Amino acid sequence: MKKLRFILIIFIFILGCDRLKNLSGDYVLDLDDKYKLWRTSPEQIMITDESNTNIVGPVIVKINMYDNCVFGLVKKPEWPQDSGSVSGYFLLNINTDILLQGLTEREWLVYLKKTGVKNYKLLRIDAFKDKILNK
Repeated sequence: MKKLRFILIIFIFILGCDRLKNLSGDYVLDLDDKYKLWRTSPEQIMITDESNTNIVGPVIVKINMYDNCVFGLVKKPEWPQDSGSVSGYFLLNINTDILLQGLTEREWLVYLKKTGVKNYKLLRIDAFKDKILNK
């Protein structure tokens, strides 16, 4: 009886931890078979490649996707130890793997037009998540 009670307590604990993890807001979204959007905290939102190497971010503040292009805005992180972050606008073509980062808004708009992106409205991260999950 004690063993059954112990197993039940462990099961409830594990179930509770899983529920708490989901409440924290952390998630991973598959953008395609190579690229993922990771949210590990409100200040850690990034895009990784198939080897889980951070290629954009970690502070993506707005993002959207049109056909094969993922684009958005990265802000400069508040912590100095993350020198790999490139702030500014970005554009990632997930078919050709071409990534442009650190663009001004004007440069970004020119590249979007060249790639045929018609809807370039940027979304907050939570709205983008809803868009991807409701495809």
